[in-house]
Amino acid sequence: IPENFSTGLSKSQDILLVFNEPIDPSLVYQSITVDSNIYKIKVRGKNITIIPIKGWSSTSLINIYIDRTLQDYQKNKIENPIDLYYSFTDSIPRNSIQGKIIDIYDIINRSEYVPYLPAYYEIGLYRVSESNRELLKKVRSNNDLEFNFVALKSGTYTVAAVENKLINI
Repeated sequence: IPENFSTGLSKSQDILLVFNEPIDPSLVYQSITVDSNIYKIKVRGKNITIIPIKGWSSTSLINIYIDRTLQDYQKNKIENPIDLYYSFTDSIPRNSIQGKIIDIYDIINRSEYVPYLPAYYEIGLYRVSESNRELLKKVRSNNDLEFNFVALKSGTYTVAAVENKLINI
């Protein structure tokens, strides 16, 4: 709350995330990223509240990203990352880049009916301008090794995927 892709957000608006199971608070801070904003988080049962300190610093758009390390008390992690976008203006860009990682070990092991859990992949989205590449965002693949970048402005982008953690390419 408010709903994903809401516009006209107040600079002091709290964001309330409601889940169907009580959330383990020990992993909440490491699993949530909110752009370059300064915020605090309150966890109470099934609810996570993200509160801006001195208001949101973004000029037009807030992106809240929750990776797959978020879990409940039974250690069940979320299956897919959660990507939320809010705007202080009346619009949010609707362009997106979607893809799927092809992991040869995953393909071989699934075809041989060997129990195999695919690796996590971290995918970086880079904006290309002249000869520079600027890292805009990192996401993790879901259980099916798929990824999605949304709310993108028109432009030229490059995507890089690395098993586990993308540090610096």
